[in-house]
Amino acid sequence: AKFWAKGARKGSRDGEKLGDSRYLEIRYEDLLSDPENYAQTIDTYLYPLTGKNLANELTKYIKDNTQSGALYKWKKNFTPGQNKLMLQSIGKDLEYFGYEVTDEKLANVSPIHRLYYVSSDFVKRVYNAIGQRQSRTKNRKLI
Repeated sequence: AKFWAKGARKGSRDGEKLGDSRYLEIRYEDLLSDPENYAQTIDTYLYPLTGKNLANELTKYIKDNTQSGALYKWKKNFTPGQNKLMLQSIGKDLEYFGYEVTDEKLANVSPIHRLYYVSSDFVKRVYNAIGQRQSRTKNRKLI
């Protein structure tokens, strides 16, 4: 999460230096939720460079190359504990980029809960890695 926040902030700062005529920022979730509208926005932005109307091609490309199920995937696939940690570490960045951070309880995690969530996540990863290694070993044929 911190990697995303750092990269997004840097990209946004660098884009501001370039100016509106050379930089267009669109959130992935916005692109997925309204591909036609954002394809038109991109087309309008690129038209002076291309001299072509690309909105239909862009809409098709967006629909063919994105997964609508990925919309707000970052909110859905994390445990409540992981969401709490994420909001505590990058909540201000999420707000800066226009994401809703509404649950105050999620943003305040006690140190003991933080230790629990981090350690339980680590245990799950180790358990999964051991399980995968064992299944690969069982599937090998002996000569």
